[in-house]
Parts: sequence; C-alpha cells; structure tokens
Amino acid sequence: MRLLDEDLKQLRVKISNMAQLALNMFNDSIESLVNKDLSLAQKVKESDDKVDALDNDIDNFCANLIALRSPLAEELRLVLSALKIDIFLERVADNATNISEWVEKIDFVNFKVDTSEIIDMKDRTALMLETAIESFFSKDHYKAIFVIDSDDYVDKRELSIIKTMAQITNEQNASTLTIPMIFIARAIERIADQATNIAELSIYVTTGKICKHKRIKDL
Repeated sequence: MRLLDEDLKQLRVKISNMAQLALNMFNDSIESLVNKDLSLAQKVKESDDKVDALDNDIDNFCANLIALRSPLAEELRLVLSALKIDIFLERVADNATNISEWVEKIDFVNFKVDTSEIIDMKDRTALMLETAIESFFSKDHYKAIFVIDSDDYVDKRELSIIKTMAQITNEQNASTLTIPMIFIARAIERIADQATNIAELSIYVTTGKICKHKRIKDL
C-alpha cells in the first residue's frame, strides 16, 4: 500500500506539471495575439514537444502502475482518469499551438480588431482549466460543477465573436484579419471543452458516477 500511495503521489505531480505547461501555453498563445508578439507564438509552438513527452511518460507510468500495484476501487479510477486527463491536456496544448499558428498568419500592420472579448473568453477558460485540475486533486465536487456550468458562458462568447467578425468582414472586406480570430475563438472553446471533460472525471474519481452527457442539474 505504501508503494501504491507513493506512485499515486508521483502521478499527481506528473499530471500537475503537464497541466501547468499546457495552461502556460494557452495563456502565452493569447498574449502573443494581444501583444502582437510572434516570438512568443513561436515559443508556444516549440513547447508542444514537451507536452508530448509528458504525455508519453504518463502513459508508461500508468501502465506500469496498474501492472505492478494492482490498484482497486477509487485508486484504480484515479489512474484510469489520469490517462484520460493526459489526453485532454495534450489537446489543450494542441489548441494553444493552433492559436499561435493563426497568430502568425495575421497581418498586424492592418490589424485593428478589438481583442477584449477574446481576452474575456480566455480568462474564463483558463479559470475553468485551473479549477478542473484543482477539483481532480482535491476531490471537490463543487469546483467540478462550476467548471461544467461555465462551459455555456464560453460557448456564448465564441458565438458572439463569430458574429462580430462576420459583420466586420461584410462591412470592410477584412476576411484576412477576421478569419484567424474566428478560428482562435474556436480553439479557446475546445480548450474549455477539455476543462469540462476533466471536471467530469474528477466527479467520477470521487463518486464512481459517470456524469458525461448529463445535464448540470442531474449531477
């Protein structure tokens, strides 16, 4: 049991490190947009290899843990959930990389698009991701519910940004400026989806209940 506890502790550290790196990539990708910083966008892209390495490390660690320690009940749910969270965090990093690639395509010489709504959407999504990871580690049901409930807010922000960009495109023939913003908003929404997935897994670890595809009032 002592060896299992130590392995689970190491697993939490690995997940925490991967989550922090993915979150940093996400924040930096939006900062590269706001500050028109192409070098920061490049840095985000280069960080993706580090996330991939952590992804492989966690996969191997979990496989060995299951084979050698034979975890049961809640401990097994934690390991199985960690494997899925590993996937979700890798997707967060991929979307941050996609954002950076779109930033590099923007003509910043003529870029006069208001980014305040993108920033608001990013802030809420980053909070969702942080809270989802916290809920997983602390087994806090209410933090998980907050994350799941926040997904609608991000969806509405994405729709608002798409409508705004479509209007600008129609009025100013500025598709080369607005199309990247639409895809950036879509990438942020996908990161919010990953945060929601993690929150649902934190409920599964704590209660054993599978809550994906359920309405918030049913949790």
